[in-house]
Amino acid sequence: SRLRDEILKDMYSGDISPWFDLAMASGIFLSLFSLYRPIFLENPENNADTVKQLSRIFDTIDRTNKIALEHQIHRQPDFFFFALILIPWAESRYNLLSTYRKGPQLFQISKQLRADLDQTMGIDLNLRRSLRQEIVSLLINLSSLIHNRKNDSWPKWLQNKSYFKKSSLFYDFYIEIAGGKPVTEDKLESGFPGQQKTAPVSIKRMTKAKDRTKPAFSSSIRGGIFGFKK
Repeated sequence: SRLRDEILKDMYSGDISPWFDLAMASGIFLSLFSLYRPIFLENPENNADTVKQLSRIFDTIDRTNKIALEHQIHRQPDFFFFALILIPWAESRYNLLSTYRKGPQLFQISKQLRADLDQTMGIDLNLRRSLRQEIVSLLINLSSLIHNRKNDSWPKWLQNKSYFKKSSLFYDFYIEIAGGKPVTEDKLESGFPGQQKTAPVSIKRMTKAKDRTKPAFSSSIRGGIFGFKK
C-alpha cells in the first residue's frame, strides 16, 4: 500500500516522466510492475521499443495533469493511469490491440488479463478489486474502439454503451501516446464519469498542495526514494 501511494503521489506530481527514467535506470520499475519483467527478459530485442512507448505514456500523463491543474479541471482517476501504463504489456502479451476479437474471444482475454493482474500488480501494490476490474475494462474496451472505428467515428451501438464516455477518453490518450493528436483541454474538461471539477483554491492552499505533491524521489524530500532511507 505504501508503494502504491508513493507511485500515485508521483503520478499526480507532474514529474512522473523523470520518475520513470530513474525507475528504469535503477531497476525499480520492473520490481513495482513485475508483469513487465518477463517481457523484458524474453524479448530483449524489443526492450527499446517498449521503453519508448512507456516514456510516451508518462510524458502524456505529465502533460495532461499540468493542463488540468492550470485550468482547474479534473484529473483522471488512478485506475485510468495504471491502465495506460499497461498498454504496452497487454499488446506484447496478448496482441490485444493489433488482433481483432469480439464476443467470447474478447471475454476470455479479459479473464486472462484479470488473472495476470490479480497475481502481480494486484498483490505487489495492494490494488482493490474494483480498481483492477476498471483497469481490465479500459484495456478491453480500447481494443473494441480501435477495431470498430471507421471514417473517424464509431457505430451508434458502441456509442450507446455505458462505458463509451470513459473508454473514448482513454482512446484519445492512446492516440496521443501513439504519436497522434494530443488530448485537448476540452476533452479533459468534458469530464470523466464520477469525477468532479477542481474547485478554485487560494494561492496559499495551492502552494501547500504543491509541496505535498513533490515527487517522492526529489532530493529535497527527506527519506530518499519512496520515503525509504538507505
